[in-house]
Amino acid sequence: MRTPLALLACAALGCNASSPVLLPPPFGPTAAPTPYRLYFPTGLAVTKDQSLLLVANGDFDHSFDASTMVALDTTYLSGLFDQQLDCGHAPYGVPAKTGCDIDLLQNQQAFLAAAMIGNYAGPMALYEPASGEITAFVAARDTNLLHAVSVVRTPGKPISLSCRNHDGVDCRDGVLNLLTSTAALEGPYAVVVGDVVAPGSSSHQDALFVGELVPAIDQVGATTLTHASVAVIDVANPMAPPLFTMAVSDLNVTAGSGIGPMVFDRVGRKLYAAGCFGRFPNPSQGAPLSAKCGGTGTNYLRELSPDAGAFAGLRAVPISDQVRSTDTSELALGEIDPVTGAHTLYATVRNPDALLTINISDDPTREVQVVRATPLPVSPGAILRIARPGVGDLLLISATRSGVVDVFDVAQDQVVGQIERLGDTPFTMARLPSPGNVARVAVSVFGDCRIGLLEVPLDKPWNALLRARLGACPL
Repeated sequence: MRTPLALLACAALGCNASSPVLLPPPFGPTAAPTPYRLYFPTGLAVTKDQSLLLVANGDFDHSFDASTMVALDTTYLSGLFDQQLDCGHAPYGVPAKTGCDIDLLQNQQAFLAAAMIGNYAGPMALYEPASGEITAFVAARDTNLLHAVSVVRTPGKPISLSCRNHDGVDCRDGVLNLLTSTAALEGPYAVVVGDVVAPGSSSHQDALFVGELVPAIDQVGATTLTHASVAVIDVANPMAPPLFTMAVSDLNVTAGSGIGPMVFDRVGRKLYAAGCFGRFPNPSQGAPLSAKCGGTGTNYLRELSPDAGAFAGLRAVPISDQVRSTDTSELALGEIDPVTGAHTLYATVRNPDALLTINISDDPTREVQVVRATPLPVSPGAILRIARPGVGDLLLISATRSGVVDVFDVAQDQVVGQIERLGDTPFTMARLPSPGNVARVAVSVFGDCRIGLLEVPLDKPWNALLRARLGACPL
C-alpha cells in the first residue's frame, strides 16, 4: 500500500519520481564517480603504433544507463609481460600465484582515457587514415546506434577519447541511428573496415560494413517473414546516410536469418559473412529476441561483392552440406597461395566443434570449398591469426565455454597448446607489441570482466603461457 500512497503524495507536492541516470565508471554511477574498470568487455583493438589497447565494455547486466570505451596503456601491459609469470598451469584449487591477478581499481595507471557509448557493444573496428585521427567503431544492439570514438593526440597533453560527431566524452547519442536511417538495420553487431569501388570508377572509397544480427520483420502472419542486410557507410563521414545496403538474407535465401562474423577480402574484393540468428527463439511464440538458429541445414557462408553497390548479389554456400555443423562462430582470412593465387579462409563451427579451412579460388565463378575440417575442443569461438612466413600460420582460438584459448598450428593441422585459467567466457583477441620471436596477445574474458595477457613463442607454440589477468567483476 505504501507505493500508491507515495505516488499520490508526489503528485500533490510536485515530487520528481524519475530514477537517477546511472552513468558507468569512471563517469558515475552517481555524483561520486568510481575508478576506471572493465565491465563485461567485448571488442578489442590495438592502434597501428601499438601504443593503445582499446576496449569496448558491454555492460551486459545493464547495471548502468550506458557503457564505455576505454584506452589501456600498452607500455603498462608490457611491464606485466616482462615479469614472466606463469599464471595458467597451477592445478585448480591452488591459489593463484602472487602478481597474476591485477586489481585495476588499485592500478588506475593502466587506463589513459574513456568515453561513454551504448550498451551491448560488439566487435570493434579501427579506421586509421594516413592523415587524421584514429576512429574506433562499435555498434550498440540495445539502441541500434553506431558509435564512433576518436583518439585525440594533442602535443603536450595526455591522450584522450572524444565523440566523432561532437566534442566531449558522452557519445551515447552515436553518430548514426541505423534503424531510422535508410539502412533500417536492427540489432547491428559486426563492424568491418574496408573499401568499395563504385561501378565505372577506379577510385577506392573507404567504407565501414555493419552487419545485422537481428533480422527485420517484413510480414507477420501464419508465417513470419524476415530479412537481414549489411549497411555500407562512408567511414570518413559516418554521420551521413549510408552509401547503400546489401541483402544477406531473405525468405528464399538463408531463411531470412541475421548474421554474426564478417571479414573483408581486399584482394578478392569480397565480403564474407556467416552465422545464423533468428528473430524469435521460437517462431510460434515469444517476444522479439535474437537467437541462434537450430538444425544442421542453417549454416551458410554468405559472399557479397560490395563493388557492385546495392546490387552486390548474394551467393550463399551451405557449409553444413560440406561439413556437418549448425553455426559458424568466427571467420579469419589466411594467406594467399603464391602459386595458385587462392585465398584461405578459416572458420570455427559448432556441433561438431571444428576448424574449417576454406579455399577461395581466384576464379570468381567458382564457389568457396571446405578443404579441411579439424576437430577442436569444445565451444570454439574467436580466431586470431598469427602469421609465420615460411612456417605456417598459428591460430589462437578462444573456447568460450571451457575458459581456455587453444593454440592451433596450421602446418601440423592440430592443437599444439592450450592456455587455461583465463576465466568465464574468453571472447575476442588482439595482438599487442611483441618483442623477439614471441606473440603477445590480449583476450577479453567477458564473464569475469577482465583481460587476459597471453604469450606464445612462435618457434615453440606449445609453450604458450598466461602471464596476467587484469580486472574482475564487482562482488
